[in-house]
Amino acid sequence: MNSFFYIIISIILLNISFVNETAKLINKPNCLECHNEIILQKTVHPVAQDCETCHQYNEGEHPSKFNKFTLTEKIPELCYNCHDAIQTSIINFKVIHGATKINKSCLNCHSPHSSDNAKLLKNEGNELCFSCHNKVIEANGHKIPNIKQKVTISKVIHAAIEDGCITCHKPHSSDRKNLLAAQFPSDEYTVVSPDSFALCFNCHDAALITSSTTTTATGFRNKNKNLHFLHINGNKGRSCTLCHDIHGSDNEHLIKSKTLFGKFEMTLIYRSTATGGSCKNACHSEKAYEK
Repeated sequence: MNSFFYIIISIILLNISFVNETAKLINKPNCLECHNEIILQKTVHPVAQDCETCHQYNEGEHPSKFNKFTLTEKIPELCYNCHDAIQTSIINFKVIHGATKINKSCLNCHSPHSSDNAKLLKNEGNELCFSCHNKVIEANGHKIPNIKQKVTISKVIHAAIEDGCITCHKPHSSDRKNLLAAQFPSDEYTVVSPDSFALCFNCHDAALITSSTTTTATGFRNKNKNLHFLHINGNKGRSCTLCHDIHGSDNEHLIKSKTLFGKFEMTLIYRSTATGGSCKNACHSEKAYEK
């Protein structure tokens, strides 16, 4: 008799539990019935179909615009629950993109629900970067110039920019200065090797620093004498940035009009011709070359 009684009680309790769970499912709101506009763009955040992954839901009064749903965690920790590889890179790498640490963090660049751009980016390509880099930015004791202005007003633009800033820069973090994607000298003088200029040689021919003579690796040559090799070879070679502006310039071949040599500002007078050009600066008098 007692056994039968316990069986009946168990069945009743199971039914109550089932009813409670079913009620929860029935009462759980389908947010997208009202808020479907947040996932109508081309790229949809995979978790957007389950709002409770990121948003707290409590039964009761629907939040107003002044009392929004609370996130389950603060950003960026919330994002790192899925994007742990990004968290690891930010913890372990030396140089961190400031945008990941200020204001809205991840949401400075990414839309949380959907976007018409890949990777949920808020804007397309370089325009996203220019939404911040449209002014001089002071960071870690140095000034980042107004890059948007530079590439807008310069007559000659580095071709790599057409493929996007991420051709040369990492978006989140890097072990290299200026969030560079590959090795590049951080000082004016450097030991010259293809490895030390790996960033440049993703596009350019490494023979311009390894071959004393060439007719193909560079246009900066006197007949077949490689003038790039002449200028930067050896253990005290010069960085590309001594003569070239890496984003844009009013001179052909991105040649600077002025350059810093230590603390001394040096004028570069470069002239391009149909068959070569000439250069005059504090290092030497005017010298011409013919290809």
